Amino acid sequence: MVKKILFISLALFALLFSGMAEECFADVSAQLEQAEAYVDDKYYEQAEKIYETIIIDYPGSDYALNAQQELTIVYIRWGKGAQALATLDKLIADFPDHPGLPRVLFNIALQYRQSKRYEKAKVIYQQIIQQYPDSPYAGKAQVGISETKVWSLIESGNDTAAQTALDGLIADFPDAPDLPAVLYDIAKAYEESRKYEQAKNICQQIIHQCPDSPYAGIAQVGIPMMNVLFLIDSGNDAEAKAVIDKLTADFTGHSDLPAVLYYIAKRYGVSGKYKEAESIYQDIVTDSPGTYYALHSQRRLVCLYISVGNDAAAQAALDSLIADFSEHSDLLEVLYGIAGKYESSRKYDEAKSIYQQITRRYADSSYPSKAQLDVPRMDILFLIEAGDDAHVNAAIDTLIADFNDHPALPEAIFRVGEQYYNEAFRMEKEGLDAKAKDHFTKAAAVWERIITKLPSSAPYTAHAYNFSADCYRRLGQHEKSIEYYQRVVDDWPDYEYAWDALFRIGRNYEELKKSGLMSKSEADPKIRAAYEQLLEKYPNCKAARYAQRWLGRHNSK
Repeated sequence: MVKKILFISLALFALLFSGMAEECFADVSAQLEQAEAYVDDKYYEQAEKIYETIIIDYPGSDYALNAQQELTIVYIRWGKGAQALATLDKLIADFPDHPGLPRVLFNIALQYRQSKRYEKAKVIYQQIIQQYPDSPYAGKAQVGISETKVWSLIESGNDTAAQTALDGLIADFPDAPDLPAVLYDIAKAYEESRKYEQAKNICQQIIHQCPDSPYAGIAQVGIPMMNVLFLIDSGNDAEAKAVIDKLTADFTGHSDLPAVLYYIAKRYGVSGKYKEAESIYQDIVTDSPGTYYALHSQRRLVCLYISVGNDAAAQAALDSLIADFSEHSDLLEVLYGIAGKYESSRKYDEAKSIYQQITRRYADSSYPSKAQLDVPRMDILFLIEAGDDAHVNAAIDTLIADFNDHPALPEAIFRVGEQYYNEAFRMEKEGLDAKAKDHFTKAAAVWERIITKLPSSAPYTAHAYNFSADCYRRLGQHEKSIEYYQRVVDDWPDYEYAWDALFRIGRNYEELKKSGLMSKSEADPKIRAAYEQLLEKYPNCKAARYAQRWLGRHNSK
C-alpha cells in the first residue's frame, strides 16, 4: 500500500514537474522572442538584460548556450568589441564539450564577417577547424576563411587579388555543399560594387559547376538581371526595357522572377526613373498577389507616389496595402517605412496618422512600440518647421518626462536633433550661413540632452557625441569637438563612425594650427598621433589614404 501511494505520489510529481517544465520552457521561449524583437529595433540594452537573465536562470542548458550566442552577436552589432570577446570567452568556457558549440561559433564568425570584422571572423573559423576537426562546421569554416578573404578584397577594390582568391576557393572546395550559396553571395558582393561582368561570370560558374543546386536557378535569372542593371546605369532605357521583356517572357513562372524584377524596379527608383519602377511594381502586385514581393512592391508604390507628390495615389495605394495584407507579419515594418517616407517628405500629419495606426495595433502587446514616441515627435517636427523654438523645447521636456523609461526615447530625441542638423545643411547650401550656424547650435543642444539627461544607450549616445562633435567643429569650437570625438574613440571603438571620429580629431588639430590658435610644434604631434592610430585601428577606412598622405609629407620633414 505504501509503495502504491509512493508510486502515485511520484507519478503526480512527475506530471506536475512536467507541467512546470513546459511552462518554464514556454516562458524562456517567449523571452527569447522578446529579445529578438528588441534587437530588431536596436533596443540593445533591453535585449542584453533578457539574455543575461536566461544565462543565469538556465545554466548549462541549450537556452543558455543560444542566449550567450545571441548576446555575443548583440555586442558585435552594438559596437562593443571588448564585451563581445568577453562573452565569447565565457561561452567557450561554459560549454567546452557541448555538441552545439561549433555551430554557435560559426554563427558568431558569420556575424563578424557580415559586420566587416574580417580578421576576427578568420580567428574564429580557425578555432573551429583546430578544435572541432570532426564537426561538419570545420568544413564550413574552411570555406568561410576563403570566402572572407574574397569579400575583404572586393571591398578594398583589389579585383585582381579577389579573382585569384576566388579561383583558389573554387579549386580548394569543388565539392563543398555550401559552394553554390557562397558563390552567389560573392556574385551579389560584386553586383553591389557595380561590377556586373564579374557577377555574371560567377553566375555562369554556378550554372556549370552546380547545375542541380537551387542557386543554379537564380543564377540563370541573375545573368540577364546584371545586363539590365548595367543598362540602367548606362542610361540605355530602351534596351533595358527590351531585356526586361525578354527576361519576363523567358522565365515566366520561375520562382525567383518576382525577386529579380523587384530588385530591378528598386534600381530604377534609385535612379529617379519612377515611371519604369512603377510599371514593374504594379506587375509584381498583379502577377504575384499575396507574396512577400507583392507586399513590398505595394509599399514601394506608396513611397514612389509620395516622392512625386501624388498624394491621392499614395493614399489609395496605402489603403489597398492595408486591406490586402492586414494579417501579414511584415505589415508593421512596412507601415513604419511608409511613415518614415512621409516624414522625410515633411508630411507630418500623414506620418502621424500611420504611427497612430501602429500604436493601436500594439495596444494589447507588452512590446514597447517606437510609434508611441513617434506620434508626439511628429508634433515637435511640425513646431521646428514653424520656427516655434520655445514650444519645441517644452515639447522635448514633456517627451522625456512622459517616456523616461521607454527604450526608444534616445532615438526619438536624436531624431529631433537630426531635423535641426539637416536643416542646417540645407541653409548652408542656400548661403544662409548665420541661420545654418543657429541650427547647428540647436541640434547640438538637443543631443546634449541625450548625453546629460538619459542613460547611455546604443547606438544613440555614441551618435549624440559624434554628431554634436561635428556641430561644434562647424561652429569653430574645435576643443569641444575634439573632446566629444575622443569620447567616441575611447568608449565606442567599434562604433560605425569611430574611424571618422578619429580622423576628425586630426582635422580639428589641423584647423587649430591653420587658424594660429595652436602652434605647429604643438599641433603636429597630435595630428600625427591621431592619424597613426587611425591607420592602426581602421586601415581600410575611407580616411586612410588622407592620413597616409599627411604622414608621408610630414614624416619626411
